[in-house]
Amino acid sequence: MMSTELTKLDGLVKERFAKEIKGSNKVQRLVDYLSSLTGTRTDLEVDTALDVNVDGQHSLMVQLRNEDDSVRIHFQEKPKKLFGRVIVQANNKKVAKIFEERDSNFELVREYLHNEKFIASLKELENYTDPDQSDVSTQDFPCIHGHWCGAPFCSGPEAPATPVDACCKEHDLCYGDSGYFDCECDSQLQYCLLPYVQAGSEYAIIVFEWFNLQPCS
Repeated sequence: MMSTELTKLDGLVKERFAKEIKGSNKVQRLVDYLSSLTGTRTDLEVDTALDVNVDGQHSLMVQLRNEDDSVRIHFQEKPKKLFGRVIVQANNKKVAKIFEERDSNFELVREYLHNEKFIASLKELENYTDPDQSDVSTQDFPCIHGHWCGAPFCSGPEAPATPVDACCKEHDLCYGDSGYFDCECDSQLQYCLLPYVQAGSEYAIIVFEWFNLQPCS
């Protein structure tokens, strides 16, 4: 079983890492690029900084976002990843775009309608004091959590039991549209899981790290 420990970085340690991440040329380039899409200058602050220890391997994980949460940036040290998500208006609808750094460029890896209903459902599920908590069993084979997180045969049809389970459901539906191991679906899943990884959800971390290790197409 994977052993995971998370240490939230606060105070001077958080400030030091925040300064390093925000001062990075790559992060600043991504901030500038996302700002150009919104049409306004975006000032980001560090939302969370974590030291993630998975089986003895340490990695820094930092998330930045602006005041209205229309722009988020996620930096992960090992394996090195840099994501950016921006919400823009297009044809009177809100569209979320996720960019990932690849070969020193920022590539659009996912574009989808900003699903207000899905966001609202997540907020309802966030009433759980623990993002892994549920009033129903979340250990039924072949699922590792809830009704949607697990091997290929864990796909509902029950409603998601937790926010983590809701992310897995969206991922399954994305695979249904785009095919198994689609890179864009996997990137969207990891971005959906980020808040729960940072909250210390054991199952979010397991799913997040598993997709770090899997090839996609």
